[in-house]
Amino acid sequence: MLILKTSGDVFQFSSLGIARSLGRLGVPVYLYSAREDQFTPISKSKYLAGAYIVRDTGSDFLTHLLEIGSGFNRKPLLLPVDDFGAVFAATHYAELRRLFLMPEANAELVATVTDKAKLAELCRQHRHPHPETIAVNDGRDRDAVIDRTDYPFVIKRPQQWVGKGPTTRLIQDVTQMVEVLNAARYEGFGFVLQDYIPYSKGQNWVVQGYAGPDEQNVVLFTGLKIRSNPPETGAGCFVEAVENPALRKQAEGFLRDIGYKGILDLDYRLDPRDGTYKLLDFNPRLGAPFRLFQDEHGTDLVRALHLDLTGRRPARPMRPLNRRFIVEDYDARASLRYFRARRLGVPEWLRSLRNIDEAAWFSSDDPLPAFMVVARRFVGKSRRIEPRTPLSYRPGRFSGGRLRATHQ
Repeated sequence: MLILKTSGDVFQFSSLGIARSLGRLGVPVYLYSAREDQFTPISKSKYLAGAYIVRDTGSDFLTHLLEIGSGFNRKPLLLPVDDFGAVFAATHYAELRRLFLMPEANAELVATVTDKAKLAELCRQHRHPHPETIAVNDGRDRDAVIDRTDYPFVIKRPQQWVGKGPTTRLIQDVTQMVEVLNAARYEGFGFVLQDYIPYSKGQNWVVQGYAGPDEQNVVLFTGLKIRSNPPETGAGCFVEAVENPALRKQAEGFLRDIGYKGILDLDYRLDPRDGTYKLLDFNPRLGAPFRLFQDEHGTDLVRALHLDLTGRRPARPMRPLNRRFIVEDYDARASLRYFRARRLGVPEWLRSLRNIDEAAWFSSDDPLPAFMVVARRFVGKSRRIEPRTPLSYRPGRFSGGRLRATHQ
């Protein structure tokens, strides 16, 4: 397995989840990253077999991957964990498939769903519920946006903003809008404004899974966001696996209509104004809290995908257990905001922490990544952590793992 990570977010935890998921089964997991060092959480995981670190991907990105792929004696699974990587892998599928196992994907469609303005248009074409969306691409859109009076809006910025502040923000009034637009003059335009769907507790949903080359090979799981960071607009930091057949059917229909194949992570919110589930985001990659969804055999999405691409299908249908997943640092920050907004009480918060099945960072069999998160979050704020050397370049031979399919 080779994880493809192009973003510079050192707190991106799905990579750690992948390493633990397959590493516990004896499958060697390697990381290809544009920015890691010996002080990042995943660098301390005992389940990471090795890393390939480049400081300048640029035009050599494909060359690097092909060189790495040629060093394995068996085809490893290549799995992107961010949007840019997903688009890149789909665009260069023909070249990469010679050396890597990959789910086939339509490059144009993958690029479309990662563009929030184009996704809105795609939803309109297929009559799939979606919030009203306005693209702000240059200064000419400025006056039109400011003149609107139907606040609030949700602003969504490209993933390139990771590390420069939240990519999603709630805009309450024209003063905040002007502030954002003035900043955009210097940082570059290219974001969207979405109609804000009123907050309703218990109606923020995630759909994760993958769609194979045939319609019979579609696996979708639904989960409920208990808390998100930032509240109301951010990613889920406390999520529970909850069956929602109506939402799953709606998502399946949309995937079939647009012809999407590959792994996916969708965000929906139930709009109390018209009672419809509206698609907020479509990520053509593995969702960060994918370890939430696990069946009675211990098979999660990564293990299921690995089995499928190596010719060994997992048990069908996959029935996810009722599990809870927490991102410790993000949930602590979000909970404080919920307290201040009087949307969460201390007793309720304490009860929610009693039955957590898995955490993003801490694991009793792999504890060091959690300690490194604390160091980066807290020690690093008062004393800058300067890496002396990058994470070591450790090429290896892929020999497969002890992953077996289970059949009913």
